Amino acid sequence: KKDPVQEAYKKKLKQIYVLLARCVAYPFATKQSSDRGYRYMNINELVLTKMKDRFKTYLQSPENTETKDAVFIDAVRWFYNVFLTSDRAVDMTKSGGYTTKDFQHVFKKKIYQLVCQLPDDQEFSRMELLSEWITEYDDIVSQSSEEHDRRVTSTEGQLNKN
Repeated sequence: KKDPVQEAYKKKLKQIYVLLARCVAYPFATKQSSDRGYRYMNINELVLTKMKDRFKTYLQSPENTETKDAVFIDAVRWFYNVFLTSDRAVDMTKSGGYTTKDFQHVFKKKIYQLVCQLPDDQEFSRMELLSEWITEYDDIVSQSSEEHDRRVTSTEGQLNKN
């Protein structure tokens, strides 16, 4: 026959074991708010300067201004002249809390305004046009982000060696 005190003690040990196992497993089993497919690069003065250079080069390139949609070029020109070169962008950079995603959001709002003003076209829906333009924007920005990614990877490699 089983002793009730012994059984209660074993039951309490199992409960403690389960509680401990859950406490240890919880951080690994739940999705963290920082779990994203991609971490966006923080904007600092160097990154802002490189972004300005990339957009300036894009606007000065004859192949882009001749072959791309005029409305998109106007949006890029606005983004460069009104936003990137403004004191607002410099202040945002100095605060240190902004990422490339935040800058993309500013651009996206502008192109959304422009696309809504366009007449309906049978070839492209407005959403397709927005998607295409955001991809083009990402291509312009990613060329300055690639250097950052290489630098982060090489820095992590150096830290792992030490």
